[in-house]
Amino acid sequence: MTAEPKSRNPKDLAATHKATFHLIPVGFLIQIGQVLRNGALKYGAMNWRSEKVRATVYYDALQRHLQRWLSGEDIDRDSGRPHLAHVASNCAIIMDAREVGALIDDRPKGFDADRVEQLLEAIKQQNEEEDPSNGS
Repeated sequence: MTAEPKSRNPKDLAATHKATFHLIPVGFLIQIGQVLRNGALKYGAMNWRSEKVRATVYYDALQRHLQRWLSGEDIDRDSGRPHLAHVASNCAIIMDAREVGALIDDRPKGFDADRVEQLLEAIKQQNEEEDPSNGS
């Protein structure tokens, strides 16, 4: 991000540490808005706020869209919207539901984040050792 010249305007100074929205790409907002509109027509607007929702239901939905995108399918056959917009919308719903106290956190327990990090680091080291291009 390019640094802007210092301003003496008190409103500019007051806004310095507030939430920044102008960095969110407009195309992203439009696509997510359309996916959420489809969901509102199908299930009711912001239905996750009126009834608690399970985190894993939205996680599974976003994974289905992500896997279809990874397999080369850009547009969801049912909605006609990009799979990645569905992924982002599911993330937005999980985050919003958490903020308003409507998220049932049913993520699997028993595997802590530090252990995940250790496993990822071990795999990275193993892959670096096996990589013939690293000069070993």
